Amino acid sequence: MDGFNNFKRAVFALALFLFLIFVPLISAVQIEMNENYSSGETLIAKITGNFIDIPSANNIFLYKDWHIPSPAEFHVSKIKNDYYAYAVLTGKSAGNYSLKIKDVRYYQVNTIIDEDIVKNFTIENSTADFYVIPGFLETDKDFSLKLTSLKDSDVLVKINSKASDSGSDFFDSLFGGGSSDENSESNITLSPGESKNITLKLDRNITEPTLEKINLSSENTFYSVPVYMVVENTTKDIGTGNLRFSSVILNVSLATNSNTTRILYLENLGNDSIENISVYVSGPLSQYVNISAKNIDKISKNSSMRIDLVFISESSEKSLEGQITARYLNARGEQ
Repeated sequence: MDGFNNFKRAVFALALFLFLIFVPLISAVQIEMNENYSSGETLIAKITGNFIDIPSANNIFLYKDWHIPSPAEFHVSKIKNDYYAYAVLTGKSAGNYSLKIKDVRYYQVNTIIDEDIVKNFTIENSTADFYVIPGFLETDKDFSLKLTSLKDSDVLVKINSKASDSGSDFFDSLFGGGSSDENSESNITLSPGESKNITLKLDRNITEPTLEKINLSSENTFYSVPVYMVVENTTKDIGTGNLRFSSVILNVSLATNSNTTRILYLENLGNDSIENISVYVSGPLSQYVNISAKNIDKISKNSSMRIDLVFISESSEKSLEGQITARYLNARGEQ
């Protein structure tokens, strides 16, 4: 080796993948569900609105003839920016019914509304072939759906996992099989009164949160069950070294002409301090995102720096994606 030091400078960078959607301000709550059901069928509803109070199972009620309470066990969860609710309509006689959401405030344009939210529907004089539970799922692992026959004869159920959002098959296989077709389909037969659990294996190659649907159909009954796969700690860092963001994927949706803030942490997992860090947003997103800390002098070892991201939307609807990148320059002395 030469008798002098050769100094090498290395640039390290990591990126957070960002998806930003501007949506028009919803003027009222919308409930998407069937207009007609059979007795014993699973009611699945999608609830969309600009809520102040978070809807829960304690806020959702069923009424017959619009005013007579009809007990039902609802399950509610938020998936992405919407709420989903389901209940099995066991023992419900034919007639007119109402689903009511009570004691939940929401915005209508710029006004706070605290009136009941009502969706009318009909239960017909028939019995569903089968019911399914749960009526929606949020998961990061393999899962099961329970199908129960309501008929006194065999029921053939077709199960289809055709992708709805991602453009590829969401599921690695049905029932642990080896199919990887874009449109995976399997059949099962339910004996009279029989319940069966079907197990579905998720595609481990999915790298971002994805909303898909499982379609279940028999001769007289059809369900489309939303399944949201939550991806945690997906590895997408670029030459990270010892520096990383607390999240690697960030999905942000906000109403037009509004703003929102997200908190992010830039973490140094190494045993040495990292200096001269720059944080910036890629071109298409730069005018919509303000960063509280663009230049960071130093992050000590095993420490983190809080970064506030302020997102600002325009008056028009649009969808954007890009990266928030952190770069630092290290100098190392080598013989």
